[in-house]
Amino acid sequence: MKLCKQLPPTHRTTLKYLFAHLQRIAAHGNENKMHFNNLGIVFGPTLLRESSPSIDSIVMDAPYQSSVVELLMQHADWL
Repeated sequence: MKLCKQLPPTHRTTLKYLFAHLQRIAAHGNENKMHFNNLGIVFGPTLLRESSPSIDSIVMDAPYQSSVVELLMQHADWL
């Protein structure tokens, strides 16, 4: 969370809005099948990728990326 607070205000506002929106989507997970874990799998690699990833790092980092995104969605109010 320390890193999030170091973001420029507009970036932090955008991040907060995005994760609040994903939180609303997950709230309807029983209907749309997009619970926090599924959204983390989908958005993790997009939001937390390296600038020049190798195939190995893409595969190895995916579970960590999805976990971080899932945590941020569940606690969007921290942002």
